[in-house]
Amino acid sequence: MASLAAVGVVLLLVLGLIFGVSYAWHRFSAYRTKKKSAETSLPVQAQSPNSAASAQSAEQSIPKGTLDLSISTSAATRVRIFADDKLLLDAELPAGETRHFSANRRFEVSAGDSSAVLLELNGRAMPPLGAPGAYGRMVLTEKDLRP
Repeated sequence: MASLAAVGVVLLLVLGLIFGVSYAWHRFSAYRTKKKSAETSLPVQAQSPNSAASAQSAEQSIPKGTLDLSISTSAATRVRIFADDKLLLDAELPAGETRHFSANRRFEVSAGDSSAVLLELNGRAMPPLGAPGAYGRMVLTEKDLRP
């Protein structure tokens, strides 16, 4: 009888863990979708031909060899970022944080919990740093932007 109760408690804990992870992922996905739609859609009355032209020229003014890294966290984790062999960040980032970095040649990114980090290089989503819940490390260069 005691083992049946223990199995029930373990089952409840596993179900709770599954529900919690699912809920957190859903909230993070909704946050990212909302953020992307806010970035890409401007009110029509606020967008004049001059502002549209200046936005296009700003995009075109980025040198071809420049890399732009966007890092977003779904949970608190330690993150370290090197750009062109210079340390840019070595800190504990809270959940929901988004940071942008630029480099000429390469990025080296590592995180204590690779499943808590989402990377975009020049607007293109990158694969996970490593196995879920484990330390992960990745080097990103212009080659990662090729199809």
